Amino acid sequence: MKVYTVTEVTLYLKDMIINDDVLSGLTVKGEISNFSESMAGHCYFTLKDSICQLQCVLFKGARSKMASPLKEGMQIAARGRIDVYEKQGRYQLIIDSVRVEGSGELFERFIKLKKKLESEGLFDAAHRKKIPFFPKTVGIVTSPYGAAVRDIITTLGKRNRSVRMILSPVLVQGIDAPASICAGLEALERQGEADVIIVARGGGSFEELMPFSDERVARAIYRCPIPVISGVGHETDFSISDMVADLRAPTPTAAAQMAVPDRSELRRRLDLSAGRLTRAVQGRLSQMKTRLQALHSQYFFRHPERRIEMLSQSLDGLIRQMKASVERAIEMKRRNLEELKVKCDAYNPAAILEKGYCIAVTVPGRAVIRGVQELHAEQRIQAIFRDGEASLDVKELFEKR
Repeated sequence: MKVYTVTEVTLYLKDMIINDDVLSGLTVKGEISNFSESMAGHCYFTLKDSICQLQCVLFKGARSKMASPLKEGMQIAARGRIDVYEKQGRYQLIIDSVRVEGSGELFERFIKLKKKLESEGLFDAAHRKKIPFFPKTVGIVTSPYGAAVRDIITTLGKRNRSVRMILSPVLVQGIDAPASICAGLEALERQGEADVIIVARGGGSFEELMPFSDERVARAIYRCPIPVISGVGHETDFSISDMVADLRAPTPTAAAQMAVPDRSELRRRLDLSAGRLTRAVQGRLSQMKTRLQALHSQYFFRHPERRIEMLSQSLDGLIRQMKASVERAIEMKRRNLEELKVKCDAYNPAAILEKGYCIAVTVPGRAVIRGVQELHAEQRIQAIFRDGEASLDVKELFEKR
């Protein structure tokens, strides 16, 4: 019996496929999934229907002839040939031309839900909770069998051995996955020990990641009182869980890196800060010592009694100035008082009466009579003198001419 090498089998199959008339020129209809673009400008994606998937390649030359670009979820009819990629032993469709026929059902559902949740405010930054800087316990919601959980546990252990991990095992694929993910989140919430939760799974096709774009999962993450980091798929993958979570990580490993700080890095920064603080304190002490030495060398520190004598003289001078200032103020007030007394005496009615004058007032009412025009004949008035009063009757009026 002949034993074939892997290369021989692969090349044999390749020869059969490329020489087949049907496979050398056919049109395949399906929905684009896992779309990616290389730096060279080539496109790689999966063409799928409800049952199977087919790997496809659209090289830059054929792509340049297209009227519109391809994108995830688009429904197309691709014309090309089936070939074998020997290195991976994988058959694929090499596309020559594409006819766009619409968007895929899954992608349309994704866009519709995204718009709905966005309009309700589930993606608003104002609702995002702050990730604790140094969590003691990290909850992990993922499959217990996948590579994601191993990557997360390994990364958390390397960054901080003291952190505690609680795994809430869930399904991450299939129709039962959304309910399982919600239950895993709720279990950690009830337990109440996790400071932050990582919701994660490894890479996969668009439809494989759909449980993390389920409305139930999105709302469970939004309601969760514990901060949630979403690390679903690879860097180019994006789910609704990423949009509603408090922090989005490109991969499960990156989610673990964002959840806890690197202990060795913290120690390095602490050592640097301690060194800077020590140098700052030493520098300040050196400055103060130099200043103290400079002060000590001054004349007044060497002869403090001279300083006291000078201060005493200054105090005596200030007392003399204050005393003189007070005396000047008192003298000025005294003069002002005398001037006011003279004015008061000049306007005092009693002083005027002392000079031989009298004041005529009406009876009754005792209103001061200021002129003849205020009088009339046969009027009784009262005259006020220095030493008493007299009642007078007006007999005749004479106006001044």
